[in-house]
Amino acid sequence: MDEMTRRLSELPAVKLAFAATQLREKQRVIQAEPIAIIGTSCRFPGGADSPEAFWELLRQGKETLERVPADRWDADALYDPQPGTPGKMHVRDGHFVRNVADFDPLFFGISPKEARSMDPQQRMLLEVCHDALERACQAPARLRGSKTGVFMGLMHLDFAAREAGSASGTDASMAVNRLCIAAGRIAYALGLQGPTVAIDTACSSSLVTVHQACQSLRERGCDLALAGGVNLNLAPETMIVQSHKGMLSADGRCKSFAAAADGFGRGEGAGVVVLKRLSDAIADGDAVLALVRGSAVNHNGSGSGLTVPNGRALERLVEDALAVAGVRADQVSYVEAQGTGTALGDSIEMQALGRAFAGPRAAPLWVGSVKTNIGHLESAAGIAALLKVVLSLQNEWIPQHLHFDEPNPNIAWDTLPVRIATQAVPWPATGRRMAGVSAFGYSGTNAHVVVEGAPDLASVRRAPLADDRPARVLTLSAATEAALRDYAGRFAEHLARTPASPADIAYSANVGRSAMSHRVALVGRDSSEWRGRLASIARGDAAVGVVTGARAPLLAFLFPPACPSGAMVASVRHQPVVREVLDTCRALLPEASRGSELWLDEAQGTPLEFAALFAAQMALVRLWRSWGIEPEAVFGEGAGELAAACTAGSLLLEDGMRLAIAWTRDGRPDVPRSTPALRVIPTAGGLASGIGTLRDAGYQAFLSLGGSDGAWWIRVRELTEGVHVWSSSPVGDDEPYGVLHALAAVFVAGLPVQWHNVDGPWARQRLVLPTYPFQRRTYWPAASAVEDGPTEETLPGASALAGRIRELAPEKARSLVHRAFAAQLEMVLGLEADQTFDESFSLSGLGLDSLMAADLQRRITKELGVTLPPERLMTQTSVTELSTETYRRLRLSTLLQPEGTNAHDLEEIAL
Repeated sequence: MDEMTRRLSELPAVKLAFAATQLREKQRVIQAEPIAIIGTSCRFPGGADSPEAFWELLRQGKETLERVPADRWDADALYDPQPGTPGKMHVRDGHFVRNVADFDPLFFGISPKEARSMDPQQRMLLEVCHDALERACQAPARLRGSKTGVFMGLMHLDFAAREAGSASGTDASMAVNRLCIAAGRIAYALGLQGPTVAIDTACSSSLVTVHQACQSLRERGCDLALAGGVNLNLAPETMIVQSHKGMLSADGRCKSFAAAADGFGRGEGAGVVVLKRLSDAIADGDAVLALVRGSAVNHNGSGSGLTVPNGRALERLVEDALAVAGVRADQVSYVEAQGTGTALGDSIEMQALGRAFAGPRAAPLWVGSVKTNIGHLESAAGIAALLKVVLSLQNEWIPQHLHFDEPNPNIAWDTLPVRIATQAVPWPATGRRMAGVSAFGYSGTNAHVVVEGAPDLASVRRAPLADDRPARVLTLSAATEAALRDYAGRFAEHLARTPASPADIAYSANVGRSAMSHRVALVGRDSSEWRGRLASIARGDAAVGVVTGARAPLLAFLFPPACPSGAMVASVRHQPVVREVLDTCRALLPEASRGSELWLDEAQGTPLEFAALFAAQMALVRLWRSWGIEPEAVFGEGAGELAAACTAGSLLLEDGMRLAIAWTRDGRPDVPRSTPALRVIPTAGGLASGIGTLRDAGYQAFLSLGGSDGAWWIRVRELTEGVHVWSSSPVGDDEPYGVLHALAAVFVAGLPVQWHNVDGPWARQRLVLPTYPFQRRTYWPAASAVEDGPTEETLPGASALAGRIRELAPEKARSLVHRAFAAQLEMVLGLEADQTFDESFSLSGLGLDSLMAADLQRRITKELGVTLPPERLMTQTSVTELSTETYRRLRLSTLLQPEGTNAHDLEEIAL
């Protein structure tokens, strides 16, 4: 408990209320902090699967109207031009997203079996949220355990109705497809621990989520927030009801504010924004796309009807949002209106806007509605409107408002300060660019958000240092090899058309993406070098690295007894942490030797040779540690023993440098040591003994803090055959790139690199780069059974397996049990015949829930005669480890049978 919390806990409630009253003005300043939109993503009709595609659709003034897709329902069979015909609808066109049944469940740790009964709205939100985070350069894996909030708007449960009529419908699937699960599933899949809320206020749902997310950010309830919504039209029942109630236009179009308005056209899709307090976004170096200056939510109250807008309430809503934002009405140039396309609703809204924005203005208030392009997305309508405004502000262009052939005669246009954007126009250049966004729900809940264009942050961001590095590392990773090759192809295409600097591209890719099991790391001078190698990977002509196992390999640092010190750090002298160590060591030299900054090179062959070696090695250690690479053990030979001891914490840097100065070719000083924090391998047995000890202890990665030439390095390579070994200071052909080749290899091997610190000394721009290429398959309720997958009869029963295991050598028996275990797991997960899973994952990581774990336990007992404890199946133990445990239990049970044992048996029992 901090001091402020302690003092507040001692105040009675009345005094707290009084104190809050006194501080109300200060609280208004805090509540007025702008919220930065740092990332966006969407899937909208017309193939608008990205903000760029969405903007192109808007820029060209396109409409996305089409016939209801055949995979939803038979539009002709359910059509009747006469409104109100029982069981029929008088409209058969709308605005749809294609392939909504396609999903990549294994990427999110969801089994294919569960995916088949999972609402596609939840699937789409998972993918769009992941895309939005990557576009914001917020690596999803690094957000695990963070105070990241999830606020999602939904309203319809069409999939539940569709599922209820399919062979795969179950009570369990109905339970996990409730609206509240959509937000919870996002937080669960990404490991987020901030406030997580699903909101249903009908058509204002997704804009209300933005308001709620901004409130939570300002109140410090979360540090980052995902806000948005989804709507998919999957079953005809909802549309039939809307048709009978006279809500839908006959042609499927939204003719907002026009005389021809006769209802709305249904649309669908999903959109998400990534939000952060502006002060934090500036401090973290995030790209800011736009600002939420303020927002308000209210209700119509009593009036003409629950679903009828209340003009006075709408006027007050806008006024409240402007007041929270600290923005005058005349500063707003554009309003993205609700504009549902009903004659009465449009008139009430436009009159309310006229009153809220009345008063002197330098230019008219432009009004439009994205519903004329993509239809009414209902629970996702508000987020679609917000994304349109963000894109319009970025491009300084107001898109065309469609279908406004003749104005609505119920609106007193000549008394209003508004103008409909019947043609695309440049954003008015009247100072700061401001806009309002409205969304109204037929529940009576309304929302309005005030948005401002992105600020110029050049004056508050640090000036970039000159970057004279000859090359950079670009990393890509994916969950499968196929996905990585797709990713490489997309990236190669992107590099061919982007003018962005290679430094910003590498930084954004490295810090803005999660590190997954299949990896590549490319060292290059410019985008053209990367592009050619990425194209080769995409074609399958180049190998990719694969990280196996749930943990990174154990790493040991090796310190050679001699190496040209200047060459060791030549490529990294510009790094501040390197300079700091070298300057500290240089200050301890004899006064006559401190003058030259080239003392590392000049020390070769002099009494200070070992001091230079120590300084160079410790500078490299500090550099690697700043990059997140920490050894578990160290080994040093000769003078390298000093750097090893210092790295392990047995010596302070200054003490180590003094001992290095005293070290000569003819003798070494006594090296006093304190208790090390790392394992230090004794040097008495020499290099072979030291590396042998490490390999016997399970070390599979070795990093030499020295050059890659000479007899010592050749011997290291011989002794580390079959495991990872790198030199921190390559020479020869690799010398211009220095330590970067080792850094790239370390990443591919699975060690955790802190890429933020690799570029730490230089200010970098975060870019929007290609997002993860999901490997989608179709998961639809009708596919209630997995075809061509393993069946119950694939394997022999427990007694038959036990007999075969007694006849097989241990390795073959272990392989048989492993295949049997994997086959049972495939059936439980619902994998198709050509699908595979990563055996280094835990069962929960593959989407196994408690019910599936019970099923797997039953199958393993039936097929293998071994009962694994259910709690064991739900731990983080990998599939490989569990199958090995199953084998050992089965093997032991067969060895204890009365038929006797042989030599192999006795050895197994001993193990």
